[in-house]
Amino acid sequence: MGVVGFGLGGSVALIVAARRDLGAAVSVAAVGVLVPVSETLPPLVAAAPELRCPWLGIYGGDGLVPDDEIEKLRDAAASADVATDLVHLPGSHPRFDTDQDAATEAWTRTLNWFDSHLR
Repeated sequence: MGVVGFGLGGSVALIVAARRDLGAAVSVAAVGVLVPVSETLPPLVAAAPELRCPWLGIYGGDGLVPDDEIEKLRDAAASADVATDLVHLPGSHPRFDTDQDAATEAWTRTLNWFDSHLR
């Protein structure tokens, strides 16, 4: 079983992947990297080292999540004992609906990640 989420859902996907045994997880434009989005959720950099399944993060390049936070999340995820990848698509909008090339790349990466880890 895999989980995927966008924005707040992407944050929840990462947190669930750190707390449950899943096949794989994908977070698109997940928020709350350094500052939690809720008092009941940890910041993503605190949850990422505890990932229990392969995790893929995908971010656009519009600055909604600053580049330095994306790099901190990449480093935190890399310390997990599972496969992780964080893709930053510079110049694209995080919703990807205004950039067909970025949308295609994000969707292809998501499907490939699940194809690689959910078998």
